[in-house]
Amino acid sequence: MSYLFEIDDDPVFGASNRVAVLFVDMLEAAGKAVRRPTGLEALAGGWFRIDPDAFGEFVQELPAVRARSSHQFLWLLLDGVLPLAVTLLERSGRTVVPGTDEEGAYLDGVRELGVPLPG
Repeated sequence: MSYLFEIDDDPVFGASNRVAVLFVDMLEAAGKAVRRPTGLEALAGGWFRIDPDAFGEFVQELPAVRARSSHQFLWLLLDGVLPLAVTLLERSGRTVVPGTDEEGAYLDGVRELGVPLPG
């Protein structure tokens, strides 16, 4: 089984069951850690709707949290979800705006990864 993620009624990411469950759970855990809604909504039939405004605010916060912390384990945990989240948001035509040079350098590195998104 696979799952599809959509933003503004456009499919932006298709993932296997295992990948989708892990990604959603990681996003939800990060949302709890930063006390923000993720903007994800589970739909019937293996679809997830992403609210672009809520998801955008959530994803915008994560590099800032990472930059404000000196805790390397926090960095590692966020690094597991941030590249895909940033790529999904940017596929929808939105962007994460860095608040500091450190955030900008991190986001440049994420973009250089060129995360492929099967649709």
